[in-house]
Amino acid sequence: MSVKIEQYILDGRSDKLIDDIIPHIKYYSTPLLLNTKGANGEEYIRLIGSGTFVSILNIFGIITAAHVINILIEEKSLARPYSLGLIIKDYPHNYAIPSNYLEVINIAKGQIDADGPDLGFIVLPNSEVGTIKATKNFHNLDKNRECILAKPPKFNAGPWAICGVPDEKTVVERHEEESILNKRYFMFCGVGSIYNTFMAGGYDYYDIRVKHDLSPIIPDSFGGVSGGGLWQIPLRRSSEQTIEPIEYILSGVAFYQTERTGLYRSIKCHGRNSIYNMAYSFITENRKQKTENKSPL
Repeated sequence: MSVKIEQYILDGRSDKLIDDIIPHIKYYSTPLLLNTKGANGEEYIRLIGSGTFVSILNIFGIITAAHVINILIEEKSLARPYSLGLIIKDYPHNYAIPSNYLEVINIAKGQIDADGPDLGFIVLPNSEVGTIKATKNFHNLDKNRECILAKPPKFNAGPWAICGVPDEKTVVERHEEESILNKRYFMFCGVGSIYNTFMAGGYDYYDIRVKHDLSPIIPDSFGGVSGGGLWQIPLRRSSEQTIEPIEYILSGVAFYQTERTGLYRSIKCHGRNSIYNMAYSFITENRKQKTENKSPL
């Protein structure tokens, strides 16, 4: 399995700065692959969504959409062993974590998919964190958390980027002589702007608009991007009078695509309060309770 990065300007802008922004974000991002085996022992790999590597206190994991991790929860409820495949390198490799080493947390899932909330978290085993860190980055949700919640950057302080893996871009290559099946996944990173925001039930929601034009890069469907990260990159003018990023702020999680209206559709995302307040509090409290409920040795 391998991953290739593609980028697209969602709102038609063109900026050389984007060439620097996109590669930085991809090091926090991964497809989420459900690996199962059939009765004949053959391995089946299915893209179920996207996610972002994050850390909270001493917890390392992947933040994604609840409807994505609910697929893993269902597999476990049916007592079917699986492993979670991740792409942590740009060249072909096979990396997966067995399900018994994972802790899957459904933070919130509303009854209507389009309305949300829709957030989930996968706790990674400490034994795998070093391997992932060798080639990927974990976004620290503790850093500047209070500032992000109390006084976040303005929406126009810098461009927004959404990063995930559309399934329709997946390429399957079978080498018959070697009996090897290889899949290539395309990490789509689109840069645009937020055009609508609202709050409901403590969760915030951002809409990012996509223009479907004749570009071969833009997917017809964003299925597979669910759970991918939404980033804001505030900018400043340097002493050399060039525009440069101040920081990269994970500011949302994609969970739903609307139907197209003409050339346009929206990708609905959770926003900063959903991540740094609601999800953060749920994860830390959930882990605290698990620790407290452990029987003493």
